Amino acid sequence: MLLNNLGATTKRGREVGRPDLHMTACAVMSDGVDCLALTQLDSLSGLDFTLRITIGYELDGQRVPVPVIPMAHDMDRVKTIDRELHLDLAGVDLSQITELRDLPACIHQLLDIYYQYTGARVGMLSMSPGQGGKIFQSVIDE
Repeated sequence: MLLNNLGATTKRGREVGRPDLHMTACAVMSDGVDCLALTQLDSLSGLDFTLRITIGYELDGQRVPVPVIPMAHDMDRVKTIDRELHLDLAGVDLSQITELRDLPACIHQLLDIYYQYTGARVGMLSMSPGQGGKIFQSVIDE
């Protein structure tokens, strides 16, 4: 199990999929969300990988607009539109970072991508409870 991520109630292992910013943008629009929270950021510490991010969907060759969500019966005709971001965090312990400005450039890029495709800024980053539960609030103030 990747990153030893356990459910709080069941203690069963959890695995996460890639970020789906189309679905996040749908939630932002329909629920009136004005900021997002990214939690357990420190679980990326020490990793060097390319993150695939879903930024949209095509149905029969046509871009699916936000806030439309493809229907389950259409999934065999749906294609994801993805973007990749290289996250080089080898040798980086994110739990030791105390200032937002000290976060690696790739994390700042990730925050920008979330805003670009969802229209909502990341307003909170947090570390795992085992790492002191550090919280950075108001990540991007403009």
